[in-house]
Amino acid sequence: QAKHNLRNLLLTMKGERIMQPNFGCDIWKLTFDQQDEIIEQKVTDAIQEAVQTWLPYLTINQCKVTSTFTEIDNNILHIEVIFNLNTEPDIYENLTFNIVNNFQ
Repeated sequence: QAKHNLRNLLLTMKGERIMQPNFGCDIWKLTFDQQDEIIEQKVTDAIQEAVQTWLPYLTINQCKVTSTFTEIDNNILHIEVIFNLNTEPDIYENLTFNIVNNFQ
């Protein structure tokens, strides 16, 4: 359930949920940023902020970010999040997903 909650939080854009405009994560906006060496830190910060606010029972241990640009899909952020429940510090889970900006 925690993995599902994390996926739901990270794939929801802020302002998308009615009556909870602050729910979600700003990683969608980062597909418009310059894809440089600090993009991983920006994504990690956005994920950490969202999790601390909405899922405080989780600890984010690591975020791995790969950024690619293709003519078909434009900017793609491939994100892997390694996390654990605060009550189970020795059991890790990972969540992998892509954020695709194909707005032209």
